[in-house]
Amino acid sequence: YTQGFNPSPKLSLAVPLPLFQEGLRELAEIELDNPVEAFQLKERLNRQLPPEIQIIECYEIEEEKPQTAKKSLQSQVGMATYKAVPMVKEAVASDIATKLTNAIEDIMSKEHLFAQMPQDSDAKPNRTAKESPKPKDLRPLIHSITLHSLPQVSNELPWLELKLATGSEGHIKPQDVLDLVCPDTTFRVTRLDILSKSGEPLVPVSAAKTLN
Repeated sequence: YTQGFNPSPKLSLAVPLPLFQEGLRELAEIELDNPVEAFQLKERLNRQLPPEIQIIECYEIEEEKPQTAKKSLQSQVGMATYKAVPMVKEAVASDIATKLTNAIEDIMSKEHLFAQMPQDSDAKPNRTAKESPKPKDLRPLIHSITLHSLPQVSNELPWLELKLATGSEGHIKPQDVLDLVCPDTTFRVTRLDILSKSGEPLVPVSAAKTLN
């Protein structure tokens, strides 16, 4: 636990999930007072957690050398992948697929993509500024948008896979991208994976085998 009048567990999430969004490979880092086997920690936590939130795998992080500064989990995050499924009827699957294809080609062909972003509700308003914030270039934050399950080759609804910048060096919400792709459609968004700044999975190989 942290020190002070209001101690709290030393638990940090790689990237907190937004409201109304689910994640399949969420990462957290926890510091314990006493050594516990990884499998025992997983069992103990899962007994206390609801069925919808379960620990899939635990592993022990090797201690850093004294002369090496410890890297926080959040500082290693650079990207995330998302699955976005349009909430439409199967009868219009072909039409929505065509619409998505054209929008993706248009967005990915642009070198810059400026948009006026809404002010963060947690941010303090700038009372001295007379002008609204400058538009933000979203294009460098969008690494890829891929359309899956085309109607002509699958009976499933088409869905989008988004690879977006996430973390302290650059961040864009999937909803902001979906508003550009298809603003008149509601999507169900699931975060699939959290990646490093180089695009590699942060989940260890041993844990990834369990997740797959």
